[in-house]
Amino acid sequence: MASVISDPPVEFKVIHVPSLEEVATVLNKGLPSNFAEVSVEVVACPDLTKQPFTLACKGLGGKPRIVEIGGVPYLVPLVQRSRLYDISDVGRLVGVEPAFIIGAGAGPWPYAGVNCEMMVNAEVKQGTVNSHTRISKVNTQDGSCILERLPNDESRCALLANLFCCEGKPGKVGSKLAEAVQFVSQAFDSDSFRSD
Repeated sequence: MASVISDPPVEFKVIHVPSLEEVATVLNKGLPSNFAEVSVEVVACPDLTKQPFTLACKGLGGKPRIVEIGGVPYLVPLVQRSRLYDISDVGRLVGVEPAFIIGAGAGPWPYAGVNCEMMVNAEVKQGTVNSHTRISKVNTQDGSCILERLPNDESRCALLANLFCCEGKPGKVGSKLAEAVQFVSQAFDSDSFRSD
């Protein structure tokens, strides 16, 4: 059995962080060339633990970090199954406590029994994990998709992950971020795209 890499090397990069107002201005200017209706404004973040979001924490504020774990070189040309990481270590490694972590990655193959995709949605507070994370895998019997919520004691990921980490505090957000997810899921069944 592969063991978790608990103290991987960590690199910090300084990146430009525009204000939310600047992001809203750019999106309002650029998106109309691709979408029929556009309206982006900065508003107070709704409680993300409620429907339709059902995330592990209320907000996206407090020490925001973009976290990249592993990478494609661990997947191709041959899978490196020894690359197992623990999501519960992320906050400690990037200096965020408590840590609200969301994103996507390769799921814990030792738990799933097969390669799987992972939708990370977890809060880690003083080492305790409150997991709303899900994995998706293929049923080896009939080829159907299985969606499963991970228990709090399973917080590993394999190979790679692209994550957003923060303290989960309420704050300001762009008002159309959540609606964008719903829109994209319906976009191919609607005439919302511009044809010109």
